[in-house]
Amino acid sequence: MHHHHLPAVALFVALSLSSLAHAESGRVVTVGEVITMTLEHSPDLAAAVVEARRAGLEVTSERSRYTPLFTASAGWLHRETPSLRTGGVDVAGSDDVALAAGIAHTFAWGTSIAAELTMNGAGRDFIQPDSAAVLRLGPTYGLGLRVQVDQPLLRGLGRELGEAGLRRARSVKTAAELARQQTASEAVQTVMTAYWEVWYEQAAVAIQRQALIVAERQLRDATIRRDAGTLADYDLLPLKTEVATIREALSEVEGRLRQRQIALGAPVGGHQRLVAAEPAPMAAASRWDDATIVEAATANNYAVARQAALVFQAGVDASVAGDAALTQLDLSAWLAFEGLGDRDPGGALSMLATAEAVSGYIGLSLELPLDTTARDSDAARARLAVDAARKRQQAVTEAVVASALQTLETLRTTERRLTFARETTAIARESAEGQRVRFEGGIATATELVVAEQLRRQAELRVARAQADLAIAVISLEHTAGTLLETAAGLTSQAPSER
Repeated sequence: MHHHHLPAVALFVALSLSSLAHAESGRVVTVGEVITMTLEHSPDLAAAVVEARRAGLEVTSERSRYTPLFTASAGWLHRETPSLRTGGVDVAGSDDVALAAGIAHTFAWGTSIAAELTMNGAGRDFIQPDSAAVLRLGPTYGLGLRVQVDQPLLRGLGRELGEAGLRRARSVKTAAELARQQTASEAVQTVMTAYWEVWYEQAAVAIQRQALIVAERQLRDATIRRDAGTLADYDLLPLKTEVATIREALSEVEGRLRQRQIALGAPVGGHQRLVAAEPAPMAAASRWDDATIVEAATANNYAVARQAALVFQAGVDASVAGDAALTQLDLSAWLAFEGLGDRDPGGALSMLATAEAVSGYIGLSLELPLDTTARDSDAARARLAVDAARKRQQAVTEAVVASALQTLETLRTTERRLTFARETTAIARESAEGQRVRFEGGIATATELVVAEQLRRQAELRVARAQADLAIAVISLEHTAGTLLETAAGLTSQAPSER
């Protein structure tokens, strides 16, 4: 990016601004410093940063959605049961110990796999009705291994649906980051515009003060000539009126300057008055043309990019709603291996290893609502949301492009206005100087001198106003094109840490 310093209104204005900055009560700051302070104190930007972080955590959560799940359980059951036998009632006891460990995992495309290993041991009392003896059975040891697979065939099938939450979370994160950048760019635009308004008011104060100095000097010189008898009292009236008029204008512009300084200091925290140090370097206006600004606004504008993210989110929501409207048809299958040992754990392990006892299942399950109106309506509503999001994206894009082209035309007009104002100022200065010489020579009247000085002062004010307007137009254009933060980064890197 090429930069140039916008020229000063005039040498004496630049010198007056320097002395004005030191004379005014307030902190003298560069544009880089005020940008840094604004970004550090902006509550809106702080909130946008928090939202971006929150969206980032949502992405992290969605990434971890499809992770293996380990399960484990352990239990001991002791039971005593009364039973009838010959001669009365007796109590039989039993003890069961069960251990289980498993792992389950659901993949993004919908498949679920689970495996579980179980171990148990049991000992039981057995009461024979026709015997007084209580038999002790066991201990027995059992081992089991079960593997199960579930696969959706319609609803819930496919990686696109399984990762819909992740894709949406990423889109939300993108939108939140764009919102953060947009908030930062808006804050920079506001404070840089306010900075240039302060600069203009300072220039206006300097011009009015310089004009007052000139007018008072001319009035003193004219008074001396009146006392000498070469001028009448009424010849001084235009000069006295001019001095009073300038003082009135100076009072007004000084009040406006204080208001601008307070407004500049408000976004950076506290109620301090800030004084603009010097004009900020801005990008050359000639770097923009219609095609360039339209391309930049379409590709880089934060509001347009956010709308694109919202369209993507609506598309993800539509795919989820469309899937929910499908019939649920799932395939399930499991295979189980079991082993049992009587007083010998090794027997259970041997039976399990040789697959002597195997069970299996495969089947389909169907869920079909008798009335699909609600689901179909949800899916249709989601599709309409996509259409609405696209229309909003189109509307925002068209508005941004139109605003960019209008701002570019304002920029071009302001450049021409500045050029003509400088030409007018040169002529007005020459005319004022000529009228001064003629007045001192007794050829021109005081009124002619006053008019010439007023025209010069007005021309100088128009140059300062056009200079500020040109900078503000460039700031607005760069904000629309999404490059203002880049410019601000360059300005803040040049800003001194202390003044």
